[in-house]
Amino acid sequence: MPRLKIALAMSLSAAKLCAHPATYLTDRFAQPVRTLLPADRFPAPAPATEAVDASGHRYVVGPFGVTVALATGERHALPGATVLPVSKLTCVACAANGDVWFGSTQGAIRWTGGRVGYYAGRRWLPDDSVESLECLPDGSVRLWTPGGISHLRFPSMTLEEKAAHYEQLTDARHNRFGFVTGCRLLQPGDLSRTEHHIDDNDGLWTAMYVAAEAFRYAVTGADDAKSKACASLLAILSLEEKTSIPGFPARALTHKSEADFGRARG
Repeated sequence: MPRLKIALAMSLSAAKLCAHPATYLTDRFAQPVRTLLPADRFPAPAPATEAVDASGHRYVVGPFGVTVALATGERHALPGATVLPVSKLTCVACAANGDVWFGSTQGAIRWTGGRVGYYAGRRWLPDDSVESLECLPDGSVRLWTPGGISHLRFPSMTLEEKAAHYEQLTDARHNRFGFVTGCRLLQPGDLSRTEHHIDDNDGLWTAMYVAAEAFRYAVTGADDAKSKACASLLAILSLEEKTSIPGFPARALTHKSEADFGRARG
């Protein structure tokens, strides 16, 4: 175990030098959260092609982008191809917090403080064609698509709270014998049925996980952070042990009980 102790000590020492407890424990950041709802859960509002924000600026959308009529009387045409991710806009709504939301045939766009956020694909929407949308008082938005409703919220959380969420996901589906790896959904959308995906970057993902747990331990002193770092560091060291060649690690290890055992790569 000397190599493990040395490697872990180096990781923890580096983490203590770099960690910023206030950023991790107290600073809060908005994080997007998606909830999918059946199409008949809420009646869809009529799609609006015009909307006015709290400052009196009017937004008019169409198949070629958006035109903004400022409260001062100035008008600016913003072609979707140059300012927004997509051109064919279908609807628009202004939120009380200053956000402007655009629906399109290829996803939803959030314009906030001059920054653009783009939400498309199954990660965010049941269907990319946004037919109508509604901004809610809490800063969230509902988006109606042919496949159902997507409710996007942006709760404020600390990095510690965000890390706890992803720790739970990692423990449930991504940790195999100490290695942190990807996983496949056996059925799209069904998170209860998965299998591990083993590839030649397992050592890289696991090394990043060890570093993250070392930082967490340096900031919080949590015993589980140290134990997880140790377990995954042992997994990394085993890559070299299996080759019996100093300095030459294997790319990945599989067990004969795993679905990827014997599966051709490439």
